[in-house]
Amino acid sequence: MDSIGDANEARGIHFFQLHASLDVSAYFEGEFWQCSLQASQSESIIRHALLAISSLYEAQEFTEPASEHSRSLTRFALQQYTKAVSLLSSNIGGTTTSPQVVLISCLIFIWLEFLHDNLDVALGHLRSGIRILADQPQMSQCRDPDGFLFHSFTRLHTQAALHGSPSSDFDPNETFVAAGEHLGEVLKFSKIREARSSLDSKLNKAWKIAYDELKQRLSRSATRGDSQCLYELELQYLVTANTLTTLFSTTPMIYDAYDAEFAQVVSLCKEIIRQRRPQRRLLALPFDTGVLAPLYYVLLKCRTLTIRSAAMELVRECPEREGMWDRATIIEFAEWKIAKEEHGRALLGVARKDPLPEEARIYCEKPRAAVVDGRSVTVVSYKRGAYGGIADVEPDEEEVTALSMRLAAVLGT
Repeated sequence: MDSIGDANEARGIHFFQLHASLDVSAYFEGEFWQCSLQASQSESIIRHALLAISSLYEAQEFTEPASEHSRSLTRFALQQYTKAVSLLSSNIGGTTTSPQVVLISCLIFIWLEFLHDNLDVALGHLRSGIRILADQPQMSQCRDPDGFLFHSFTRLHTQAALHGSPSSDFDPNETFVAAGEHLGEVLKFSKIREARSSLDSKLNKAWKIAYDELKQRLSRSATRGDSQCLYELELQYLVTANTLTTLFSTTPMIYDAYDAEFAQVVSLCKEIIRQRRPQRRLLALPFDTGVLAPLYYVLLKCRTLTIRSAAMELVRECPEREGMWDRATIIEFAEWKIAKEEHGRALLGVARKDPLPEEARIYCEKPRAAVVDGRSVTVVSYKRGAYGGIADVEPDEEEVTALSMRLAAVLGT
């Protein structure tokens, strides 16, 4: 068994136990960080990775950003991260490092790369972890008894797909099948329509019934953490249900029928943010999407100005990053999209209180980098008005903008 190491490492682990582990743990992830902390006592790879997190947290939350102490902590974090990656690289494939240690390390590395805004590197770690998990069908039964490793990778894979990372980079099918016994029945469908119908039914009926029963059961004794978990689950339900319901629509006008759901999403996000404030949790754990992704969905799909404005106000109160979602990029794009559509409204002479006309609505936005007059710009192409069907793939218009090409990540390109 490894020793804890020098005094700086001992201090870093102690700081993680007292401060960082509590603040970086999202409500669904406490068990993961407890397991990581326990494993760090005997596994050097995990210990160095946790020390990197602990030092980054202290540098960002407890010191002045430009101070020498902050720079020293950041350097120490980089040293520890480098040690962890080096140890993992030298041991991977050997018999001394268990798959569980490798997978825990992958998740911590993903977390660290998100903090450094290195999305591509983080997704590389995610792909590696998914491949390892796919090769370990016994993981769900022997080394992951409560499924937190499997579920963490599943949530991150879902985030990557929704965020716009190409699904071809990920092949989680073997993982899902291997965990089938652990997670329950593996369904088989002969037609796409059957799969869609089954998913709608399970999601919109069985899940909602079970969720409502759980909510009622917990209502008399729910802690703040329980309440926030319930709010976040309901958020995911509302956004996913709306996505499935509107998936094959041929007009952006369909979203006007869901203003009540969009308002509910905003209300839930407002309550989650209100509960977060006393906790000072600025480093949001990236295994869950939090409120940024649901609010972004509302800003994209809802055209009612009062709801959109309320969503934008809440986005400004969010952490700088939640998982793969970057607040500044979301604000930048949402402001551009809303201004573009409201300009269309004005040209058509429609009052702000009335529904936005179909001809003013834009969607399927795709950015590309270009050089105009010697300067780098982002050209955004988009469709406007009614959708012409599956063959209607060409953009209707495009515009040279000052938007960042980081936009490509949140627009799914």
